[in-house]
Amino acid sequence: MPLSNLPTHTSASQLSTYAGCPRRYEMRYVLKLEPAHRGTGLALGTAVHGAVQWFFEERLNVAEPCIEAVLQIFGADLAAELARDDIDWKSMTAESLRVMGERLVRTFLEHAAHLEVVLTEVPFELPIIDPVSGAQLPRNLIGYFDMELKNGNVIELKTAKSSYSEVALVTNLQFAAYRTAARYAGVDVELYALVKNKTPKVQHVVLPHSAEISRWFNAAAAQIERAILAGHFPPAPGMMCSSCEYRRECLGEHGEADAEAEAA
Repeated sequence: MPLSNLPTHTSASQLSTYAGCPRRYEMRYVLKLEPAHRGTGLALGTAVHGAVQWFFEERLNVAEPCIEAVLQIFGADLAAELARDDIDWKSMTAESLRVMGERLVRTFLEHAAHLEVVLTEVPFELPIIDPVSGAQLPRNLIGYFDMELKNGNVIELKTAKSSYSEVALVTNLQFAAYRTAARYAGVDVELYALVKNKTPKVQHVVLPHSAEISRWFNAAAAQIERAILAGHFPPAPGMMCSSCEYRRECLGEHGEADAEAEAA
C-alpha cells in the first residue's frame, strides 16, 4: 500500500483501532470516511479533559481558578462538542451529560487538585522496531501525555464506564504504548480514570515502566504496522458491530436494512 494513503505517523489510538477491527481502521484512517454518528462518551470525555487541563494551565499561570470557573469551561466545551447533527444520543440528553460531567470534574478536583503539574499536552515520538528483523518501520509512534508532574511522572486521564481490571491494565494496548514511551524517559505513567458511576469515583493507578511490557508492545505494534502497510484490513465481526459508526459502509445493503429497522 502506498504510504501516501496513510497518516504520516501511527498512534496508540490507531493501533488500538486496528487491533479491535482492521476494517474500521481502513474506513477511518485510509479511506477517511465520515462516521455516521459520534458517541456521547467521546463528547463528554473531550469536555472533561479540556476543563481539567484548563485548571492546571491556569495554575501554571499563577492563578487559582475556582470550581465555578472550571465548570463554566466544561459547560462551554461540552456545548461545542454536542452542537453537531450526528450525535448518537441513545438514552442520554445534553442536560444529563452536563450533570454527569460536572460531577466527574468536581470529583477529580476534590481528589487531585493538589497535583504538582508542570506541563500539559506533553508530546512524545518513538520509532517502531521489528523485534525479529531489527528493522525500523516507516512510521513512528507519536502521541501526547495529558500532563507531566514535578516528580517527572506523566498522567493519562481517562473517563470510563467502570474501573479498569488488573488484566486490562496490563493488556490495554494504549496503556502499553504510554508505558513504553515513559520508559525511555525513565518515569512512570499514573492513570487517573474518572469512573462514570451514579456517584463518580477516581481510580488512581501507577503503571511503572517495564522492559517486559515494552517488549510486548513493540512486538504487537510491529505486527500491526506490517499488516497495515500490507493493506490487510479484514472485518472483525462481533458485539461492537451494532454500534460501529461505519456499519452501513461495512455491511452494505444489510447495514442499511438494519439501520432502517432500528429507526422504525
